[in-house]
Amino acid sequence: MPRPLLVCSVLAVVAALASGCRKAPPPAGPSREEAQKILRGVLDALERQDYDGALAQFHVPSTLQAAEAKTALAGFIARGEISGPGLEVLFEHGKWGRLTDVVGREKAARFAERVQRPVDALWGYFGPDEKGLAIFLLGKTLELVRIDDIGTLGPPPSAPPGPAPLSPAPDQQPKTDSRQPPPPAAGVVRPDLVADWVADDAPRTYLPDDLHMLVDGGDGVFLRYGFAWAERRTYRPAQPANRRVRVEVYAFSTPAGALGRYDHDAAEGGGAPWSADPPPPELSGKVDAARLDADQLRLARGRFLAILRYEDDAETDVATLIAGAREPLLAFAAALGDTLGGRDEETTDGHR
Repeated sequence: MPRPLLVCSVLAVVAALASGCRKAPPPAGPSREEAQKILRGVLDALERQDYDGALAQFHVPSTLQAAEAKTALAGFIARGEISGPGLEVLFEHGKWGRLTDVVGREKAARFAERVQRPVDALWGYFGPDEKGLAIFLLGKTLELVRIDDIGTLGPPPSAPPGPAPLSPAPDQQPKTDSRQPPPPAAGVVRPDLVADWVADDAPRTYLPDDLHMLVDGGDGVFLRYGFAWAERRTYRPAQPANRRVRVEVYAFSTPAGALGRYDHDAAEGGGAPWSADPPPPELSGKVDAARLDADQLRLARGRFLAILRYEDDAETDVATLIAGAREPLLAFAAALGDTLGGRDEETTDGHR
């Protein structure tokens, strides 16, 4: 019985299979040409005001109504989110690849958390100088998740369709030279802002050239409203240490610019200006406008916009988290209202 021949045959088959496995290439990701085709299709649909066609290119969460999404899309060109010249700059000079490779793993993880998808399923197109961003989700097909400021990469369109922002945006201010020292913003996010809360880090100042690092590449809309500088700091109570309030203060050239940026996000949803609603009673007389939304509070005072976020690493119940956010957020908002009210006479470089 020719067993040696049989053994040799089996070994040959195993070797061939192993060789085939070694030679098999890794699964290919989506091509940049595929992403470019999707982005061109979105722009074409928006220019024709075919919002159903544009929406078909996006991954739409089940929590978002189609009517709301189409209302937001109607203002994409007007807000500088996308344009033909901007796409050409993105395609010629931008970086395409896995989102972790394009924007870094930390930012990619934050995006993945927002859309509740694995970070490795996200791909991105990032423009030159880290401006202009398109994020894609790779599932059965490649779908858009987000577009940010691609229109700012090229000249603005002469007659953009769709509604303009609810508040008029001042002319974009010239960028501050990032080589110059930051404006003297000390005193805005001082360490003793709220009693029984201490600063958890040193304040960090952002100028127009590096604002994208604070707002995940969405700096174009801030610049259109006359952004001058921003300062960020994190606070925590002595006990329990798992709670935090993150404070971001944005300075604009005029009060109209700050209020315009405050109302801008309401325009994306097609709603009334947020500034038309009265602030929480605890902030009456301290701010020009304020909006408390779950674990986040936004306020406008003079030429300043502030965004406050509450976090609790130990709390997993959303309702309990939101309930615990109200008191500290209102305390920080009241303190900021008093602090910012005394800085309205400063010029955009921080001097009186």
